[in-house]
Amino acid sequence: MIRMLARTRFTPVILLALIVAACSGGSPTATAPATPSSPPAVERVVLPLDDAPHGGFNTEWWYYSGHLETDGGNRYAFHYVVFRFDLAFLPLTHVAQLSITDHQRETYLTDQRLGPGDEPIPGAQGFNLGLDGWTMAGSLGRDHLVADAQGYELDLSLSSTTPVTLHGGDGLIPYGPAGETFYYSRTRMAVEGTISIDGAREPVSGQAWFDRQWGDFQIVALGWDWFSLQLDDGSALMIYELRDAAGNQGTPSGTFVSPDGTFSTLTPAEFRTSSTGSWTSPVSGARYPMGWRIELPGRGVDVTLTPVIEHAEFDATSTTQNFYWEGPVDVSGSHTGAGFAELVGYAPFILPVS
Repeated sequence: MIRMLARTRFTPVILLALIVAACSGGSPTATAPATPSSPPAVERVVLPLDDAPHGGFNTEWWYYSGHLETDGGNRYAFHYVVFRFDLAFLPLTHVAQLSITDHQRETYLTDQRLGPGDEPIPGAQGFNLGLDGWTMAGSLGRDHLVADAQGYELDLSLSSTTPVTLHGGDGLIPYGPAGETFYYSRTRMAVEGTISIDGAREPVSGQAWFDRQWGDFQIVALGWDWFSLQLDDGSALMIYELRDAAGNQGTPSGTFVSPDGTFSTLTPAEFRTSSTGSWTSPVSGARYPMGWRIELPGRGVDVTLTPVIEHAEFDATSTTQNFYWEGPVDVSGSHTGAGFAELVGYAPFILPVS
């Protein structure tokens, strides 16, 4: 399946404003019920079919975050995501966003793309997305990524080393009145490839996390704090806390993945999160929590998450019309490791003035 997307000819600001308006619809709360509203009649997630783009859902995405190191010990991190918006009254739209963190220079580099897309191919066994020279392709956990930002270029091959994790137990997460999402992850993907900086290419290796979500949910009606941790003992952890448009806290949830790949859904009683500081963006004015403590007393986990850099705010006002914080964290305490934090909803969506 090939999906090469050309530069858009419609106006990005108008298009994304319409997407925001279509997805907003009222002020639903972020409170999620403890169990799905109905028992699964069929398997929630079927692979490799669900690696591929879907029809009939308004929003879906393919998301990677990763940690890379050169032979000489230089460290980098990245997040790379493609969103697909499928609304009946608008052209099918893809948005791609990339950030690269250079640990040595303490820089946070970003770029983004927006363009039209093609209808999904029935029975496709994976995805092959392209947008102005960026590519994202894969199936069953063997993936390839190419993208660049401000003189940095990534060319990476990824291979999953653990089984797929189905969040919510069966791959379906309810968002209450805001809708629901299908959601699975590949929590450990071995990475090999190259990073080019101003044309100088160097081999890198590391590990990445892959998230796959799709559904009919009101994304702009929600804010969230999301954490993905890859711990050095081989376990992994995902935690999210939702908020509605008014800032009301929803029911937090998460998934713990054992070193052998078995996973279990975490109830709110099983973990605690707290922030240890804050950072205010000089660009958006948003005040983000910055630095966190995550405790799972029943599993002996008590860790501190320290952002590699604090100024990891992504200015997506030219594509998805918002600001968000997305950056790598170092893990210390009862366990060591690496992870990512994503903070959405601290700055409002930016709508154009007519």
